[in-house]
Amino acid sequence: MPTLSERNYETPKSWSEFEEICKDAFQLRWSNPNLSMHGRQGQAQDGVDIYGNNSFDDFVGVQCKNTVDGISESVINSECLKAEKFAPAIKTLYIATTAKRDVHIQSYARKLSSDRKNNGYFPVEIVFWEDVCSDLTRDESVLRKHYPESNVKPTAAELVRKRDISNLLNLLSIFDVVNTVQFLDADAKYIEYIIREQYPNIYNVLNSPVFTLHDVSLAQDTATFFNDWRELMLLLNEAPYYYHDGNKVFVFSTPNDFCRTPEELELYGKITAQMEVLKKSISQFCHNINSNFHEIDLNETSMQARRFYY
Repeated sequence: MPTLSERNYETPKSWSEFEEICKDAFQLRWSNPNLSMHGRQGQAQDGVDIYGNNSFDDFVGVQCKNTVDGISESVINSECLKAEKFAPAIKTLYIATTAKRDVHIQSYARKLSSDRKNNGYFPVEIVFWEDVCSDLTRDESVLRKHYPESNVKPTAAELVRKRDISNLLNLLSIFDVVNTVQFLDADAKYIEYIIREQYPNIYNVLNSPVFTLHDVSLAQDTATFFNDWRELMLLLNEAPYYYHDGNKVFVFSTPNDFCRTPEELELYGKITAQMEVLKKSISQFCHNINSNFHEIDLNETSMQARRFYY
C-alpha cells in the first residue's frame, strides 16, 4: 500500500484552489504558519502570490502556476522579472507548479539561479506538483483539508494532538501574545494594563479541570511562562504603582524620576528583571507553537484576544 507521500493526488481545477494548497504546503515546509496571500486574482501582484519567511528566516516569495502540461523557460524568466519589482525585495522566488517534475526545467533553473546570484539578483527554485504534495503530507489534518476523500483515518496520536490544539486555542483566545511580548520589552516604570488584566483569565483557563496538554514540551513551556508571570504579579503587588486610566498603564511612583527608598529601587530592579524573564518564556512558548502546531496563527489569535481588553 503506498504511503501518503507516494499517492497520486488530483491537481486542483482552479488557480485559487492551487494557491490555498501552496500556502499550506509551504507553511509546513518552512514551519511557518504566518505566510500571507498577496492581493487577489486579477490584481497586479509583481510575480508574487504568497510571501513570508522561509526556514532560514529569509523573506521570500512564491508564485503559483497552475500549469499541468508543463512550465517553460520563458515563463520562469518572465516571473523572475516581475518579482524583481516586489517590495520589500525577496531573497528567493519559488515557482510552484502543478506540472510533473522535469529534469530539463530543473537544470535550467539551477543555471539561471547561478547566473542571477552572480549578478546580484535573487535565485529561483521550481517546486513541482510532487513536491507540493509531499509537503502537504507532513500533516495529515492539512492533507484532509484539501483531500477529504483520501480516507485517511486519524491516528490515536492525531486525536490527542487535536485535543491539545483545542485547549491551546481556548487559552490563546484570551491571551494576546504578540502585544504582551512587546510590552514586556521595557522596564518597571510602566506596566501595560493588559499585563495585569490577562493574568487571572489565563489562570482560570490553565486551572480548568478540562485543560490538559499532552505534548510534553508544550506543557513545560506553558507551565514555565505561567510561573514566571505569577512571580511578576507578586512583585507588582508589592510595588507603589498607580493607574493612569487615560493611557491604560500602571505607573511606578518615582517623584523627580527617583525611587523614594532603597527598598523601592531594589524592587524596581527585580520587576524589570522579571519582565525580561517572562518575555523570554512567552517567546519560547510561541516558538514551540510556530514550530510544531502549524494550524495555529498567533497573529490571528492575538487579534481575537485583544478585543477583550481594548
